[in-house]
Amino acid sequence: MSLEYQPLNTYLNEIRLLSLQPSKNIDGPIACSLSTISLDDKPLFEALSYVWGGATATADIFVDGVAFSATTNLHDALKHIRPRTGDPRIMWIDAICINQNDDSERNHQVPLMQRIYSGAAAAVVWLGPSNYYAWGTLGEAIVTGARFYIWQGELVAVPCKRNAWL
Repeated sequence: MSLEYQPLNTYLNEIRLLSLQPSKNIDGPIACSLSTISLDDKPLFEALSYVWGGATATADIFVDGVAFSATTNLHDALKHIRPRTGDPRIMWIDAICINQNDDSERNHQVPLMQRIYSGAAAAVVWLGPSNYYAWGTLGEAIVTGARFYIWQGELVAVPCKRNAWL
């Protein structure tokens, strides 16, 4: 069984948002669900930016109860950023929220990405497993008008108050 995407209404600037369900067990299965919303309604969500990595290495997550093959880098990101308790985390993630098997949808959604990232409450950046050199480079970065929040691993969230695309 594969994930069945409902068509998006291009005239309403619809996108899909992912609800990342909490789990107290960091190594437990990753469960999430998709919902459709118009960008014109100014929804509250975070956008995940990450390196797709090699498409051959994958790990399953569960979207609407259906196994979905995610790159291992995306799987690792979701494993570390999902809430441990409480409410789901509402996110936009290109590999899941855009039907990658539908060229027409991809061609419509890609031009919306700048609007998606700039409209997000925060852009969450996953840089992959901890790396000494990556931390050094991050420490030297000069950021104007933005604050960085750093969590476990190589995770950075930048509140999007400007039209920035990561």
